[in-house]
Amino acid sequence: MRILFFVYKFPVLSETFILNQIAYFINKGCDVSIVSVFPGELDAEHHVIKKFNLINKTRYLLEREPKGKISRVLARLKGLLPCVLSSCAIKSMNVSKYGYYAKTLMLPLILSKNKPPLEADIIVSHFGTTAVLANQLRKLGFLKGKLAAVFHGNDISQTRTLDVFKNDYKNLFDNAEFILPVSQLWANKIKAVSGHEDNVHVVRMGISIDKFSFLPRPVLGNPVRLLSIARLTEKKGISVAITACSILNERNIHFRYTIIGDGPLRTELELQVSELELNDQVFFSGAQTQETVTDCLNTSDIFLLPSVTAADGDMEGIPVALMEAMAMGIPVISTFHSGIPELIENGISGFLVKEHDAEGIANIVEDIIKDPSVLTDICQNAKLKIDNEYDQDKSYSRMFSILSNQPLNINR
Repeated sequence: MRILFFVYKFPVLSETFILNQIAYFINKGCDVSIVSVFPGELDAEHHVIKKFNLINKTRYLLEREPKGKISRVLARLKGLLPCVLSSCAIKSMNVSKYGYYAKTLMLPLILSKNKPPLEADIIVSHFGTTAVLANQLRKLGFLKGKLAAVFHGNDISQTRTLDVFKNDYKNLFDNAEFILPVSQLWANKIKAVSGHEDNVHVVRMGISIDKFSFLPRPVLGNPVRLLSIARLTEKKGISVAITACSILNERNIHFRYTIIGDGPLRTELELQVSELELNDQVFFSGAQTQETVTDCLNTSDIFLLPSVTAADGDMEGIPVALMEAMAMGIPVISTFHSGIPELIENGISGFLVKEHDAEGIANIVEDIIKDPSVLTDICQNAKLKIDNEYDQDKSYSRMFSILSNQPLNINR
């Protein structure tokens, strides 16, 4: 089976799920190619990139662009000026028919700079907004093959994205052979919005469980060691976790909270820690290697990820960081947010509180410290949940079966 991965940028190290998926399909014997709109982190080091020589398997449609919306559009206009536009490129400027990517001139620029068609049995496109572009290019004859659109989280929750791509998404839902959301929550939403059910299939992202050793923690550290691994954005809820730490401090509970990851809110969160006088208990480690992350997981007692819905509507899919902690036997505290309750059953395989409930988090940490014996069954249940439902190989095997057996949708 010929599989073409159509992505916006490649490679992007934070999108390891794409790299792992590519590796799975190559190992499955598929003829895999990659088409990326723009170059990504070309100097990035990752064993999958090196092992399969993925940069050489990638075709880039456009060169890097300047930052800034107006600058990008001007650069695209400049790129179009010396081109003799084909009838297809001219056709792609129809905003009413081709939407966002026609209005921003990306469609005509791609069609002017590249020779069609690019063919495969299956075109896999991660993130709904990128799948929209793949769908439009397929309508224009540039791409040929069945289309599988993978939806993750912000692409189906962020208010502005839903507004901008409203009509484009409808067209995508009507035409893609496969719509693959990562959670049942998003599957239900897509079914309700699109009116389609037959082409919607949940495909979990999962983790490579062989890389994570289960280590029961019968005795907690003193101070208790709390850990978060997250990009420092609003939806990760790190501010709520810090507030929970302040409550623990007021109760004279000894703890050490390590935050691994970087992001736009780091300065704001560091200020919050200072204002709450928690500098001796809360530590920002920034981005770390996978080896360091694994070491920190091995030496932690409780994992915190109190995700929230951001002001712009941005929501999680199902965070991989929670899966990794559960696979290693670390009790997790998170929230009733997005698809997280599909992963964690409150009181059975972890702990959940309402969004923004810092006191609830503090209460759970305190209860665990008072009686850590409650964790034995919870951590075993969490490990079983990961093994049964979030094993990456099982998820990709399910995806392979879906892509292999689904009949072609001819109603384009």
